[in-house]
Amino acid sequence: QDKTLSPIHFFRGFKKLGEDQGITHPRVTFIEGDGRKLLGVFSEAFLKDLSRPLLIVEDADHTYETSSNVLSFFHPHLESGEYIVIEDGINSDLYCDSPGGSGPHQALREFLANHQGEYEIDANYCDFFGYNFTWCSNGFLRRTVC
Repeated sequence: QDKTLSPIHFFRGFKKLGEDQGITHPRVTFIEGDGRKLLGVFSEAFLKDLSRPLLIVEDADHTYETSSNVLSFFHPHLESGEYIVIEDGINSDLYCDSPGGSGPHQALREFLANHQGEYEIDANYCDFFGYNFTWCSNGFLRRTVC
């Protein structure tokens, strides 16, 4: 195995994923669990031993509860310069909800308000194809300080 390439740990909250479907790769580990109960999935030792830098991508059930829990759970484990990405905030725009009213958007606003100065929205990714022209609208967060 090439030492310059980090392993990939793919976590998903439902069955019939990856290895169950015959999808394998020597660098990829599939982990199954519940995004609202991450303590039962990722041990402190596992998180401490992960290769750096981390890129956490939450693409679960698009609810406030799950997005908020994922943000809160990984917050103490992210180091400066690492990312957490919250997917599908755009759903509120696609389905005529109030602007920014999706579960992911609500969780992002609350998290950023509670962690002012610790994260920044990385517009280089959010706006790569145009202003928030992404499923992850305002959802690319880079940890700035620990």
